[in-house]
Amino acid sequence: MNTSIRLTTAGLALLVSTFAGRAETSGARPLAPMVQTISVTLTRIAALPVTAPATDTELKALAKGCHAALTALAKRLGDQAVPEDYVSDLTRAHGILTAMAAKPNLAADDLARLKAVSDDIHAKRRWADKHHDAPTGPVTLEVATAKGKASVGSYDVWSRSALDEQTEPVQPATVSDEPRRISLRPGNYVLWLRSRGATPADGARREFAADGAPMRVELVAP
Repeated sequence: MNTSIRLTTAGLALLVSTFAGRAETSGARPLAPMVQTISVTLTRIAALPVTAPATDTELKALAKGCHAALTALAKRLGDQAVPEDYVSDLTRAHGILTAMAAKPNLAADDLARLKAVSDDIHAKRRWADKHHDAPTGPVTLEVATAKGKASVGSYDVWSRSALDEQTEPVQPATVSDEPRRISLRPGNYVLWLRSRGATPADGARREFAADGAPMRVELVAP
């Protein structure tokens, strides 16, 4: 079978499903079509002009590094289907990259977005490289308060993807009793503690790579 034809056909089906908003029922998707689509978009981005203070060298280095991590991740996962929420992260990343690729030139804030996408993919790749039996996670993290000044059990642990600030925050799917543990898919996140009660307050937010090193994160209590 011609692999490139198979991926192109599957990629078209995936994009139609994603952008038409049809519900997925299988709970898992192949990763290869999305990898192929992101790779093409990265190539387009790397060819765009940039405006100061951003430089062409910075752009090409970021695009190259992101593409290398993505290729390594795809090789590690192979043809296996991956969880829906895992692919959703890459779909969100592709949306950010597509918006960048449509611009006539790129500025420093665009390179910051590209770096955020690259950091997330690198975190996924690092986890997959070390955990062949569960390359898509989940990653279990122990959560503690900074300097142990308060019991983390008094708060809820919130998170959002670090891909962009518009990502809706969510509580982790799994939060256990002391020691407090949360489960996340591999990737780059913003984590924080939120107090309980009628007027909840948030602690300082921290960007954290859920890649298995370390497996403990300290967060500032509100």
